[in-house]
Amino acid sequence: FLDERRHQLAAAARGLPRPADVLALASQRFDLSAGRLSAALARNAAVHERELVRVATRLSPSLLIRRRQAMAEQLANVSGRLRPAADRRLARARDVLIGLDKLRLSLNPDGPLARGFARVHHADGTLARTAAELRAGEGVKLVFKDGDRGAILDGEARAPVRPAKRAISTQVNQGDLF
Repeated sequence: FLDERRHQLAAAARGLPRPADVLALASQRFDLSAGRLSAALARNAAVHERELVRVATRLSPSLLIRRRQAMAEQLANVSGRLRPAADRRLARARDVLIGLDKLRLSLNPDGPLARGFARVHHADGTLARTAAELRAGEGVKLVFKDGDRGAILDGEARAPVRPAKRAISTQVNQGDLF
């Protein structure tokens, strides 16, 4: 029985291709590709070398110098415009500051005192805003530009004391014209 099986196996093995035959086609393609690989690598290197030479011929220090000069011109242009722009900005800020200072001075409670007005304070120091809140006989403080004075309200209106006017001489000596 064992001999018969060996015989069948040998017969089946004769029908199969040999491993060398199966690999022969792949081996042949590999050898062909390996032969062309060195030539392909040489061509690829030559193409890249030509491309490198083409690009390298355009590279020169003058490219960098031109770029630097263009940037220097642009910087000079911007810096030339910077000073007037800064001056305009400072002028606008100065005008705003002057306006704010005028507003501050107009809101100064002592501003009207310089124009001849007076502020009236109650005895406790609070500001008297209307005549109706003042009573006859109440002590008040009158604040003027150059100082303050105490006063007692009497409730009567008095004529204001005006400074005496200078007498104007009516006698005019014109002299003789002839």
